[in-house]
Amino acid sequence: MKSVTGPDLLVAGLVIIVAAPVCEEIFFRGFLYPAMRRKMGVWAASLLNGFLFAVVHFSLFGLLGRTLVGALLCLLYEYAGNLWSPVAAHGINNFVAFFLPLAAMWT
Repeated sequence: MKSVTGPDLLVAGLVIIVAAPVCEEIFFRGFLYPAMRRKMGVWAASLLNGFLFAVVHFSLFGLLGRTLVGALLCLLYEYAGNLWSPVAAHGINNFVAFFLPLAAMWT
C-alpha cells in the first residue's frame, strides 16, 4: 500500500470538498428536487430527495443522518432561492468530515 502524500490529500480534498458538493447539488437540488417538488410538494419531495441522496452514498450506517442532511439541503435551496447556498453548506459539511479525522491523527 502506498503512503498518502500531500498531493494525494490535496486532490482528495478538492474532490470531496469542492467537486462532490457542486456535482451532487446540481443533480439532487438543481435537477431532481424541483421535478419532485412539482409532483409532491416541498416536504415530501425534500424527504424523498434526502433519502435518495443518502442511498447513493452507500452507507447503511449513515442512512438516517444523510437523509436528514439531504432534506435540509433541499429546504435550504427552497428558502434561499439559489443553488449556491446548499453547495456551500454541503462543502462545509464535507470539509469538516474530511479534516476532522486528519486533525485527530495529527494530535
